[in-house]
Amino acid sequence: MNKPWYKHFWVWFVIAPPAAAIIAGLSLLAIAINNADDLVVDDYRKIGRTFEQQTERDRAAAALGVTATLSIDRDDGSVNLRLELEGAAPTSLVLSAVHPTVADRDLVATLALGGDGIYRGNFAAAVDGRRYLQLEPEDRSWRLTGVIEAGGPNPVGAAL
Repeated sequence: MNKPWYKHFWVWFVIAPPAAAIIAGLSLLAIAINNADDLVVDDYRKIGRTFEQQTERDRAAAALGVTATLSIDRDDGSVNLRLELEGAAPTSLVLSAVHPTVADRDLVATLALGGDGIYRGNFAAAVDGRRYLQLEPEDRSWRLTGVIEAGGPNPVGAAL
């Protein structure tokens, strides 16, 4: 008596590898779509097929003579910043601590000017690892940048 086709070993031996490859390929496609790479956070402009970094805001900060000295407590995220510039000081600043590889771990703090001329604010979480710092007023007319390294002490008196 003949068995039906689906009960033969060699039929499944031939069908199983391509079916497994299709399932694995679709699984990898789903993983790639759900875990896309994060974009670089900086001022870039696409020109034709290339990207060009924009430095107008950095040059505007240099023209205004903007310098900053900051102190960050890495454990609780508190920030104290002294700003020096020619002209009137803004009432608030935005400090971003950008994670080098994971956009979900970026931190942003709004710093308010105190009566003693020091800007104070807090990040929502501890500032761990290496971070790229960007300091700018709320109107984004200029920008200062800097880096704090991983494993280092709290950057007290670090200049931007």
